[in-house]
Amino acid sequence: ITSATEGGLVRFRFSHELTRQTLIGDVSLTRRQLLHLRVADAMERVYASSLPDHAADLAYHLVEAGRRADQARTLRFLVLAGERALEAAAYEDAARHFDRALSVIAPDDLPARAPLLEKLAMAERSLGHPDDAIATWNEALDAYETIGDPETVARLCMDAGIQVAWWARAGDTRRLVARGLSALGDR
Repeated sequence: ITSATEGGLVRFRFSHELTRQTLIGDVSLTRRQLLHLRVADAMERVYASSLPDHAADLAYHLVEAGRRADQARTLRFLVLAGERALEAAAYEDAARHFDRALSVIAPDDLPARAPLLEKLAMAERSLGHPDDAIATWNEALDAYETIGDPETVARLCMDAGIQVAWWARAGDTRRLVARGLSALGDR
């Protein structure tokens, strides 16, 4: 194990990755999950005043803790990590965090899934994956329609339509605008 000072903090690392892997290989899955949970607990206490800055690391340890971690807590940090990644233009990380968050939520929990799908679509759009973004926006729109939120459907259709128009995809833009107007009806 080697130590180094970074920004006034002493950090310890294994001098070689093979050493780390050998030690990890000797730890049972149950023990490893419990260790990840203990690390997440400690991080949450130590970084209580700056949790958003450490959300990605906390999410990692909670995901690795598996079923031993509280699902709502894992979801909270995955979403927070995804939002922070979006703000930092780290779109691949954002998409990965939102994908993981969606895997934690039950498929029939549409009120929880819809906003995450919307955020995932923004990450996909920013990565330059228009087909994925449109498919994810449509999935979010389906969820918002099913839960009966026409105002959000209209807003998302407008937001997505503007993005899709920049890609010069007139047919997709027309479909989104028509869907948003239909959601509002006579309003």
